[in-house]
Amino acid sequence: HTEELTKKVAHLEATIRQNENVARSLQRQIDQSKNEIVSAEKALSDMREKQCTIVNENTDLRRALQEALVKLQTFKANEEKLKQADIENNEHIDKLEKEINNLQDEIAELRDELNQKEENIAYLQSIQQPRKLEKLKITNSQSTLVTGADDELEYDQLLATRNELARQVDERTKSMF
Repeated sequence: HTEELTKKVAHLEATIRQNENVARSLQRQIDQSKNEIVSAEKALSDMREKQCTIVNENTDLRRALQEALVKLQTFKANEEKLKQADIENNEHIDKLEKEINNLQDEIAELRDELNQKEENIAYLQSIQQPRKLEKLKITNSQSTLVTGADDELEYDQLLATRNELARQVDERTKSMF
């Protein structure tokens, strides 16, 4: 019986060693699994932080995109207003240029008319001067002669017209500039 017991003890000791080896192996697997769980939890935590960061960045980007769209719409509206104002300004400039051209033409006509009136005045003065001299001679000799009152009246009217035209030319020239 001793032999049998020795075999049984040897067998049980072998089983115990085997079970201890299995237990150590299982403990290593458990420790490795715990390390993997810790590593997985850390990776999951990192992923959640990244997700949170991405969500925040996404929110910021959406907000920035919305603000950019609002600014773009504002710029487009301002661009349309500026284009319309530019069109209106160009129309106004064209109108003013036409008005300036018309006023310059009118000034040229008034100057021509003024020159013509001055020539007429000079002509009438050249005619009237000899008559005045002649009238003085006749008055001294106490003769009666037609004095040419109509000529003096026409001369005064032409002089007044010339002065009025000169005033108008000056006013229009000043209003242009």
